[in-house]
Amino acid sequence: MAFKLKGPSLKISYGHESAKQQKSNLLHDNPVAKHASALNALDSPAKPAPKKTSYKDAYAKRDQKTYGKMSEEEYTKEAKRQNKSKKDTGKWDAPKESMTKAKTEKTKVKVKEGEKKVETDAPEKAKSKKEIRQENRANRKAGRKARKSERLKKKISKQEDKGKKKLAAGDKSGAHAKAKRVKNLKERKAKNEES
Repeated sequence: MAFKLKGPSLKISYGHESAKQQKSNLLHDNPVAKHASALNALDSPAKPAPKKTSYKDAYAKRDQKTYGKMSEEEYTKEAKRQNKSKKDTGKWDAPKESMTKAKTEKTKVKVKEGEKKVETDAPEKAKSKKEIRQENRANRKAGRKARKSERLKKKISKQEDKGKKKLAAGDKSGAHAKAKRVKNLKERKAKNEES
């Protein structure tokens, strides 16, 4: 039969201290808590500073989904803009969706300097939603107009063929009616092309 000692426990706890005790052990590097010095070593500032990446390397490793369509020059410009934003606001200003190539289509603008005409390349201005909507409407209207013109052209051809058949069959009144119908269709087609 074993006997129990009365008094303080002689057990040494290595991982079951309270948070307060662990903090105390870390601060005083208590040799009782053997893991204290190991944890202290993890918190030491001996970590090497992260290696800086050049813009060229960052471009090579860029996120293809977001920045895949950008040239290296455009990517570098965007990266510098984001770094400046992070420095100023403390938050990254990264895009949430795919960035397409900036509109760098060049349009030639003629500028007069004295008597010389100088052609300069000016970037195309981004269109507003209203301008895009108006352009889409105009395209749809032009498409409808073209389809209507094609339908009228087919009707004219069909009516002319029917008129020729009626005339060949000896039905002059039927041929005359078809000629009148063709004339009306041609007028409608001309009116459609004018508007």
